[in-house]
Amino acid sequence: MCVSVEYIYSRHNEWIKIAVYCGASQDEAQDIVQDMYYKLCLKASNEGDLCSITNNEGDVNSIYIFAMINNAHTSLRRKQKEQTLVVNLHDKEEQESNTDEHEFHHLLQSIYDTLQELHWYDRELFLFYIRSGKSIRQLADKTGISRTSINNTIQNVKQIIREKHGGQVEKIYGKTEKKACKPSKKSRFRGYD
Repeated sequence: MCVSVEYIYSRHNEWIKIAVYCGASQDEAQDIVQDMYYKLCLKASNEGDLCSITNNEGDVNSIYIFAMINNAHTSLRRKQKEQTLVVNLHDKEEQESNTDEHEFHHLLQSIYDTLQELHWYDRELFLFYIRSGKSIRQLADKTGISRTSINNTIQNVKQIIREKHGGQVEKIYGKTEKKACKPSKKSRFRGYD
């Protein structure tokens, strides 16, 4: 003899206790057990009956029901954990983004203040170089100022910015631009001894 969904439903309180035992809250337990009934109804309609979950004595296989409830509870927890993780990652990215933007704007303001402290010629030439996007040679041809003067001014201003704000730049962007390497004393290009 096979069990029916109605008979399984008659033991509803027992299934709720099992779901709570697995760690579900009372509301979650109700949802899990209702989902179990739905799956059992689908199983009955596909197979024609529920003989596959009937034990030798003609009663419902409690281990099968326990496994269904436990698996449903585990799936629920996994989904909740994934949703929490996605929300936490989004919040963390948003906080990091806001922090990075704040640090970046603070750095720009600090560099601007440093530029305001410079001699007007150095400040204007450096800003003209940055804004124009032209090479030193093109600027020299356009302005009539020597390439050496433009190069020295730009290098001096960059050095001042590095000295005052290098740590902040490294904190936001990682390492600053690398300095050129000097050849070692034992260079292979020095000639033969």
